[in-house]
Amino acid sequence: MKKRKRGFITLMSVIVIGAVGTSVALTLLLLGTDSLRSTQNLFDSAKSRSYVDGCAEKALQTLRNNINYAGGETLDFPDGSCTILPIIGSGTQSPTIRSESAVAGTKRRAEVSVKQVSPQLKLNYWKEVADF
Repeated sequence: MKKRKRGFITLMSVIVIGAVGTSVALTLLLLGTDSLRSTQNLFDSAKSRSYVDGCAEKALQTLRNNINYAGGETLDFPDGSCTILPIIGSGTQSPTIRSESAVAGTKRRAEVSVKQVSPQLKLNYWKEVADF
């Protein structure tokens, strides 16, 4: 009778330890997948931010060279794009530049208020905005 109880206890121990081990392995696998997705989203967001800033810088440079620059341009990159929206106050000394970019569904927007274009470019602010 003792041999049967020992075998039953051993079998139950193996099953319980196997179930716990499987749960731990599955949890680690799911955490790794979520971490990978979060990291990819972080990289996409950083790319989108650099694209939106690049578009704003291009608009500032073009505006510096041509005070009547109106915007309305799209720049394409291998993994995303950015758009310089029509400039508010084009042709004045205090225009506002708006740009937006998208990389793999991650969108970023920037708004740049120019205080003075000539003789030296001066900004009121450069900020990231949620919406225009």
